[in-house]
Amino acid sequence: MPELKKDPLWAEIEEDKHYLTFKLQGQNEIICSDKKIVQTISQNASDDEVEKGICLVSGKTNPIERLHSKISLTGANTSGANLVSFNLDAFESYGKKQGSNAPTSKYANFAYGTSISSLTSKDSRQKILIGNTTMMFWSETKNELEDEFLYLLKPSDEDQKKDSKREQEARSNQTIKEHFVSPFTGKLQHLLNDGTKFFILGLAPNAARISVRFWYPSTVGEISKNINQHFTDLKLEIHNIESGFISLNRILSSTAIQGKMENVSPLLSGKLVTSIISGSEYPRTLLSSILIRLKAEKEISFVRVSVLKAILNRKGRFEKFKNYKELTTSMDEENINVAYRLGRLFAVMERLQERANPGINATIRDRYFSSASSRPATVFPVLFNLSMHHASKSGSVWFEKLKGEILAPLSGRIPNTFSLEEQGLFAVGYYHQRNELFKKKEELSQGE
Repeated sequence: MPELKKDPLWAEIEEDKHYLTFKLQGQNEIICSDKKIVQTISQNASDDEVEKGICLVSGKTNPIERLHSKISLTGANTSGANLVSFNLDAFESYGKKQGSNAPTSKYANFAYGTSISSLTSKDSRQKILIGNTTMMFWSETKNELEDEFLYLLKPSDEDQKKDSKREQEARSNQTIKEHFVSPFTGKLQHLLNDGTKFFILGLAPNAARISVRFWYPSTVGEISKNINQHFTDLKLEIHNIESGFISLNRILSSTAIQGKMENVSPLLSGKLVTSIISGSEYPRTLLSSILIRLKAEKEISFVRVSVLKAILNRKGRFEKFKNYKELTTSMDEENINVAYRLGRLFAVMERLQERANPGINATIRDRYFSSASSRPATVFPVLFNLSMHHASKSGSVWFEKLKGEILAPLSGRIPNTFSLEEQGLFAVGYYHQRNELFKKKEELSQGE
């Protein structure tokens, strides 16, 4: 060590807390990967008496680790936390002590501890923080998806600004869209049939321990297809003032009070990631959380509606709805679903109110959206009376005709209540119609 500390690079190593490895002069292979050395370390016990047993990881009889390595993880104790720990008698069984309750060889403990530390290190490009969960990923052999995965599910722009180095390396939204959202018609199309094994692990701090949020072993091809489907489900026609790329953190923050990541449900992030990479149904808590924030904040945003559309279409694909018509990226005049139609009608009524009262500070959305989307039969009679007043004030025949066209397929049927899924359909219908009205307004202004 004294000789090492004399090296001019030692100060830099100490400052950045780098991991060190060594190799013998004249050899290319690093010492820790030499099979003979690994075998010797795993078989040799220390000077103290060490229990031997069958390792749960390797299945071989080796010296068992009594105390597992501490792992540094965002949100955990500064001294690190244990993935495997039996620090109280109450956690032990059958008279076994500490590590013997989950027998893991000394080498296996060293291997998994070192691997996780490497994957979660400061400069690692194989990790992403989602809420309080650190997600890490790797492939069996070097693969393009391993390089692109971080940018695909990248952190929010705010997080990137906090990390200037990552900001410099971040790709533009357009590049990501070309690679993944197009969908997979770009240079990564060949990944769809790639059978290389790919692994995703999510760890989260829990007091002095680390818990496994999710573990998903798969293949590059399967994960590529599922991620591609995720972005296809999210796709929504967008007004030009908003950014079209929706990262995991944007989805999660849309469910949280004040849009802050610290207010995101810890369990939701893991369930969301699992549904994306496995191609399964999105968690129901995602639907309810978005609807709660949408009603509380009266903000029917692009991100929230995109996620609602994705949730509903995936539910329909899994046949959770009867006679479900898949939602499109833009307004669908052929969709006769009652909730979708009433959402469209609400948007028309709001626009009519805005025309009748230019510069109005609060519209029917601020006062009635929550109740109209959940108890339509109670609220819409009030809205019809208001709308008639607004129509007479603005003298707009076109809006009255549009209202009639939207209502025609319903034959006067307005349900007493809407389910959570129908409330989502109402919001998507509202957004679609609102977007369509703005497009028409722009077309008219350009025509002038």
